[in-house]
Amino acid sequence: MNVIWIVTDTVRRDHLGAYGNKIIRTPSLDALAAKSVRFDRHYLAGFPTVPARADFLTGRWTMSFMGWEPLPEDVVTLPQIISGSGIHTTAVVDTPFYSRSGMNFDRGFKSYYEIPGQCRLRGESPDELAAWRFDSDRFAPQTFTKAGEWLERHYKEDFFLYIDAWDPHDPWDAPLYYTELYWPDYDGEYPKPPYAHWRDVPGITEEKVKKAQAAYCGEITQVDTWIGYFLRKVENMNLMEKTAIIFTT
Repeated sequence: MNVIWIVTDTVRRDHLGAYGNKIIRTPSLDALAAKSVRFDRHYLAGFPTVPARADFLTGRWTMSFMGWEPLPEDVVTLPQIISGSGIHTTAVVDTPFYSRSGMNFDRGFKSYYEIPGQCRLRGESPDELAAWRFDSDRFAPQTFTKAGEWLERHYKEDFFLYIDAWDPHDPWDAPLYYTELYWPDYDGEYPKPPYAHWRDVPGITEEKVKKAQAAYCGEITQVDTWIGYFLRKVENMNLMEKTAIIFTT
């Protein structure tokens, strides 16, 4: 049995059609959920970027013994266990902090591919944004494309493939047409979250909050679209019946 584990950062449960949302377009994840076991009472231990992934990779409540820091050398990771059984373990990530500065989150993977750029605060890099021409130039599309390319080379092997996309984390900068699904007159502004109650933040208006919500929804649809492209490739490789596909966020 192969395993494909897809992680995104961060999708709200109530923003998926599979969990009852009638407005936001997530057909790929909805289709996957329709033929899968859906966990309705699954609770996370660590919420932020690094603690959550530490829990994922170790199966432990890591905030009980570590903070936002590298994985300790004596902590055994899931890919280390799987690699020991001879299965090809691979990670394709665009999430910051995963392996930089000795974070050790890549430990145990036989193959590791990083899509760089997320840590440069995308929405504050005009030159980088100006270089984007197509949907495929964004980071999540690159990540799922790279994962598909890896499968093309290794789909006949026994494998554990971990895919980690930071989107739809802010800044919400998907191509305009995604956001226009939820805000038809969208002007292209990339709203920044205040990380506080918006009424307490100077300059944040109710309209900006609604625009930010639309941009977030647009990026959810973008990520869902590229997950769909990837899963179609999995289907075309005839892997569905012998692969456990896990999606979490």
